Amino acid sequence: MNDAMKKPDFKETVELMHQLLRGQITPEEAATRFGAPVERVAIYQEFVKNHVKNALEKNYAVLARLLPADLWGQLLSDYFQQHPPWDYELNANAGQFRDFLRERVTNKSPGLHAFHVELAELEWQEWLAFSSADEIPAPSALDKPAVNPTLAILEFDYPVSKFVDAWREARRQAQPLPQQTPEKSRERVFLFRDPLDHLPVFYKADDSLLFAFKLAYEETGIQEAASLSGLSADTVGQLLKQAAHIGLLVLPETP
Repeated sequence: MNDAMKKPDFKETVELMHQLLRGQITPEEAATRFGAPVERVAIYQEFVKNHVKNALEKNYAVLARLLPADLWGQLLSDYFQQHPPWDYELNANAGQFRDFLRERVTNKSPGLHAFHVELAELEWQEWLAFSSADEIPAPSALDKPAVNPTLAILEFDYPVSKFVDAWREARRQAQPLPQQTPEKSRERVFLFRDPLDHLPVFYKADDSLLFAFKLAYEETGIQEAASLSGLSADTVGQLLKQAAHIGLLVLPETP
């Protein structure tokens, strides 16, 4: 048998499949090397491509519906070609999409905006919080306030969290979805996994939440915080409880 017609060994097979999934060779070329029908080989490429497409549309659900369908479809195709799957956790394969999108915006790709990159950042951080291996401590295990270990603090040039809240509420109410890119307005966002239902949540980091976060992070006692801030000890305690109520902090059990 001609060497060129020999079926590939295991190592060659893996590399050929990688080349196929990257789009470096066509299904026809791969089929010739495998000695298999083209339709059987092509189905693998489509199968994996659909997994990547589903992961992107699940993890960037707002962005996927905000962009025109033809632009979103082209982004999916280009992303798959530039960043073929590398992780057995399918959702993880969507992790480089933010940087991919940022590069497109930097190169002034038509239809894309800096706001879209920040929107993708928030949506991806939701997945990271949801899938984080960090365990949120139980109140019974604590002797002082603790910051939720899944917390991410995000800084945006656009009101991303406000937009996403409005978009999701409109969808729940079956109302027209916001489509216009918002004006610049800087915001800081606390994003974390809820200790009770284990779903990702986010809140604008207002002065009250920032104060409570700072106390827990720096391990400042209530009396000391009251003395430094000029607030009453009761007020400081209430701010800590409010932050714990939304899951930003975990407070120790009270006797």
